[in-house]
Amino acid sequence: MSRTDTPFSSINIYLDGSQASVNNSDSNKVFYLNTPISSPRQDIKLLIALTDGQMAYSFYIIREGINDTIKYSIDGGATQTITITAGNYSATTFCNFVTSAAAAQAATRSMTYDKSTNKITFNDSAATTISFIDGTTCGEEIGSGKTFPVSVSGTALTFSKMANFSGLANVFVRAQTLGLQNRTSQGNIDLTLGKIPVTSAPLGFIYLATHEPTYLSITDTEISKIAIQLQDEDGNDIELNGIDNWSLTLTVHHEYHKPLKEHQNKHGEPMKKIEDNK
Repeated sequence: MSRTDTPFSSINIYLDGSQASVNNSDSNKVFYLNTPISSPRQDIKLLIALTDGQMAYSFYIIREGINDTIKYSIDGGATQTITITAGNYSATTFCNFVTSAAAAQAATRSMTYDKSTNKITFNDSAATTISFIDGTTCGEEIGSGKTFPVSVSGTALTFSKMANFSGLANVFVRAQTLGLQNRTSQGNIDLTLGKIPVTSAPLGFIYLATHEPTYLSITDTEISKIAIQLQDEDGNDIELNGIDNWSLTLTVHHEYHKPLKEHQNKHGEPMKKIEDNK
């Protein structure tokens, strides 16, 4: 098909992570096209969309260096650190892991999960003050939030938010080389080509559901290099644990550059630029 008003056919680019030209990691790849895609004329621009995607849910809920650290102190004493082994956890299995690690630091300490409230509590029967402090990276999972310190005067600190071990909600497909002009919540330039909702349980498959794609205008007039990163919402590359045969389909459309002209609004509004429809 062609994009609305040009005679030039759309072009699909089928990317397979295992066939990348450069492998920076399982989720960070560079593809070089032997036959580049170019704008056929100066008055035609390229549009691009992520139209299909599949990947294995091989990344973990608790990820090394991302959300695997607890830091706390008891009665204002030295900082205690617990590093959680990367893997897939429920709230219960997470609490069991932390309990074992905390009990090794002091037998009076444990972490428990209340299924009826979906909240987690850290306990120390010998404490008068418990504080979770800066450096804790699993605040969203345990329900402490991301602002520290979080403290209680007593022997049990129950976090105010619900525990969340659902893992990533979306895989963001970011393209470093296409000249995208998307925006973040703060209005900053964002290189997200599209996102794939995570609707599968761990160890399943993730698919981009059938949808009406949004075609994005790009600044490049030729596509010969495509750098793809599969990331979380914070821009961290996702560790796929050796499974790199994910696939994406990028679809390129063509569209005329529409010149602007001066136009007098019939209702007496100020002169303004509008697109000249062809």
